Amino acid sequence: MAQPQIKPKRIPPRVIEGTPQEITLHLKELDAEERLTLLIPGKELGTNGVASSEGKQALSFEEVFGPLQQGFEESGMTEEELGELIDAELKAVRAERQVKEQSVEE
Repeated sequence: MAQPQIKPKRIPPRVIEGTPQEITLHLKELDAEERLTLLIPGKELGTNGVASSEGKQALSFEEVFGPLQQGFEESGMTEEELGELIDAELKAVRAERQVKEQSVEE
């Protein structure tokens, strides 16, 4: 098994913020062999996993999970039965994933 290579850092990382033009000026000062990591800020995600638009409010916890709670209550299922159902489904999904991974390796 190959050992991971540890490369000592020469100087601590730094953050350069600014417009693309301002950042370009800073980049010109760097050594051409220097490795960089670029982080581009993302948009805030709403509770539905979609980037929320300005002016639009993200869904509340109640709006997201209310229908699920109502469906559970209407089912007549106990919390214990729900727990067993979830455990069984997780086991089935994991077994399916394991079979897929094994077939890819072959």
